[in-house]
Amino acid sequence: MTDAPVPMEPRGRPLGVLVVAAVQILRAALLVGQFLELKATAGLEWLSASAQFVEPTPGTLSHTLIRAIGIGLAAASLAVAAGLLANRRWGWVGAIVLSGLSLAFAIAAWWDGHPVYLNMAINVIAVFYLNQREVRAVFDESFGDVAPTQEPT
Repeated sequence: MTDAPVPMEPRGRPLGVLVVAAVQILRAALLVGQFLELKATAGLEWLSASAQFVEPTPGTLSHTLIRAIGIGLAAASLAVAAGLLANRRWGWVGAIVLSGLSLAFAIAAWWDGHPVYLNMAINVIAVFYLNQREVRAVFDESFGDVAPTQEPT
């Protein structure tokens, strides 16, 4: 018997990581599309329902604040997607935080009478996949090393 460490099998990237990275990129694309005021074309009417923010009256302070928050959210979403694809812990944490913030904005929009259901669904999917065991194991090395406790026999 030797005391040499057992070689670990290289872990592939779970589907959940790819899904959440795609969700982050989709969020950024939807924000950019909304701020560029791209209109849905024939067959893409659902795209209009994917607004990430409720648009306040142009020229108001609220409009400026929403734009600034949206630009920051789009940039952060792209950075988080890169972190997720690079298997960085901060990418996972950032994805959880961004999904929580986006869901809070979506709930506020719903409360205000302007529901953004696709936005809510995107964030629920992201949180679901981020909390999958195989996804968490990629970003937290100690998570995968915990041995199950055994009762004495």
